[in-house]
Amino acid sequence: PRGHTLEKEARKSKMKNTIKDIAAEAHRVCGLAHRERRSYLRGELTNLRNLVLTVPGILGPKFPMVLAAIGMARTEILWHFIHLGVQPLRSARRAFVPETFVDAQITDLIGQLYELIELV
Repeated sequence: PRGHTLEKEARKSKMKNTIKDIAAEAHRVCGLAHRERRSYLRGELTNLRNLVLTVPGILGPKFPMVLAAIGMARTEILWHFIHLGVQPLRSARRAFVPETFVDAQITDLIGQLYELIELV
């Protein structure tokens, strides 16, 4: 019975270390992943806007895609401003890279979003 408790403690300790590693990796990667997503959305919103301007009749069949793009852009803009000045917990500060959370082109995404909304 006593050895069984030691095994549980060892598994618990291993699980705790794994969770810490996963959290550190998330802090290191999430800013960059969201920046790449915003960059992709900038290009797609531009393409959608140009498509709707060139072929206005395409808006009907592409409307669900347009709404999805608008929703994704809105979510990414909100995520950017919510996380812009947030400092991570003390345990995750080593893996935190604040430069990945800064996006100088966020105003372009906001402008493209409003241009697409005006067309719809």
